Amino acid sequence: MSGDSDPRGPRDVRTVRLSDDGRRFADVCAVLTGFAPYDLLATGMADVYLATAREQVGAAVLDAVLAGVGEDLDALSGVELEVARALTYLWYTGAWPRLAPQAHGLLRREAANVEFVVSAETYTEGLVWRTFNGHPAGAKAPGFATWALQPPPLSWPEPPVPVAAPGPRLMWSDFPSALPPSVFSHAEGPHAAGSHAAGSHAAGSHAEGSHAAGSADVGGSEDPRGSRIEEPPA
Repeated sequence: MSGDSDPRGPRDVRTVRLSDDGRRFADVCAVLTGFAPYDLLATGMADVYLATAREQVGAAVLDAVLAGVGEDLDALSGVELEVARALTYLWYTGAWPRLAPQAHGLLRREAANVEFVVSAETYTEGLVWRTFNGHPAGAKAPGFATWALQPPPLSWPEPPVPVAAPGPRLMWSDFPSALPPSVFSHAEGPHAAGSHAAGSHAAGSHAEGSHAAGSADVGGSEDPRGSRIEEPPA
């Protein structure tokens, strides 16, 4: 009897192999998601997401977006940026989002502009669960009694691009109703210094007056209502 034979009979074992396009797709999308390509490939959804994106926006548009993401994000057009946002949303949630109506119109696609979950597997493999060490409800449970264990610390991915680019520098001409710079430069001149000295002198005079008033009150007491009560003569 041969040791290689299986008593259960021959088995049909199929291995799902990642395509080269799927690998390149994950490498580029690492820039959008902030996760390493290893993490994206570990989901097993690279080829599925690639096919979904091609079906929704077309291969030509998707290739242009991926080329722009890999080179210069600032060079992307408005429609291409919207597609890049959709790709990021797809990786995080496992769902293709509803595009901006204007972008969807310019793409001229026959597919309805609605959000949909690609599959049950993409829902469970969404990157969003990894951002807070959670798990999708009804799938991939953490295990019995894990609620009694302290969760591991959060490890946020490095932001691939700045969250917000600095805006344009505002000038005084942008605010017609605001005070012109000459008002502030004038206040810093010699006249301002003289005004400051006069103000200091006035403050000193006020302090001396207060001291004199306090001396005049010796021998009497203060009424809580603010009026002075004279002491009767001895």
